[in-house]
Amino acid sequence: NKTSSSGGGGGSNKGPIKIGVELPTSGALASAGTVYGLVAKALGTSKIPNTDTIDGRKVEIVIRDNQGTGPGSAAATRQLIDQDKVVAIIGPLYTDEALAALPLVKKAGILQFALTGCPDCGDGTKYPTTFSVESDRPTQMPSTIARMQKAGVKKVAILESDDPTGTAYTDSFKSAASSAGLDIATTVTFTGGALDLGL
Repeated sequence: NKTSSSGGGGGSNKGPIKIGVELPTSGALASAGTVYGLVAKALGTSKIPNTDTIDGRKVEIVIRDNQGTGPGSAAATRQLIDQDKVVAIIGPLYTDEALAALPLVKKAGILQFALTGCPDCGDGTKYPTTFSVESDRPTQMPSTIARMQKAGVKKVAILESDDPTGTAYTDSFKSAASSAGLDIATTVTFTGGALDLGL
């Protein structure tokens, strides 16, 4: 198991479990990483009792800046794997970044949760330890609708970030929903930078 041999983060049964988070905290895309950064920082400081450890070990969150670029993502991924010795990586946010990180994560054999919907991020044959938490708009929205139909869902509401990315997801979902006859009751927008994650 490569994950358990990755050093301080996973190899020791006494030290903290290190989880890496890769975000653009500088560069042109830095504003996109702000909300995700707040969530990441909260992961290791949960206010819910008995949720800040895994198997009795503290969770340590390590955030690395990928500058919102492919080369920056490769560098941040290398740092998280080689220097920080994380057992898992959350991120990156965008496809170009993910495509640079995927081969490195695969070689290290560690768990990754990509925050982008690039098709390769969800391809378990190519990248068996990487999972995508976000749908790829053109290819996955119809399958999302199909799962909703199978579950008997007939009406939905949409909570949308009022930026170009949020609009693109909503437009793609609405298109697939319209083709399937699914009723969208309402769409409510929010400003990402104003979202309160301090609960």
